[in-house]
Amino acid sequence: MRNHVKDEPDQNPWYYDILNYLQHGKFPQQCEEADKKYLNKLALKFFVFGSVLYKRSYDSILLKCVDTKEASQLMQEIHEEECGPHMNGHLLARKIMRLGYYWLTMETDYIKHL
Repeated sequence: MRNHVKDEPDQNPWYYDILNYLQHGKFPQQCEEADKKYLNKLALKFFVFGSVLYKRSYDSILLKCVDTKEASQLMQEIHEEECGPHMNGHLLARKIMRLGYYWLTMETDYIKHL
């Protein structure tokens, strides 16, 4: 199966700016005022422990944010399980979240993966 998780264009994980903002209070370079407000609001949904970023789910469970390499590996492992091939992309994405992992495009990536 092909990898449908898009690689990060700048070699940083998708959550790099959120993590940097939470750890150091710094905005990305050339960030406009509207982007700063958005990042500030978005960061409220995340939590840093050590150097690991977690997203707070709607039921207050912390989901570990993963990069593209980890996301691809998770999708492959979950899909190869006994019931994995019989689930649709939405259910497989929910299963990953129940296991405690998160990335922004998980549902879309899983639908493309199947």
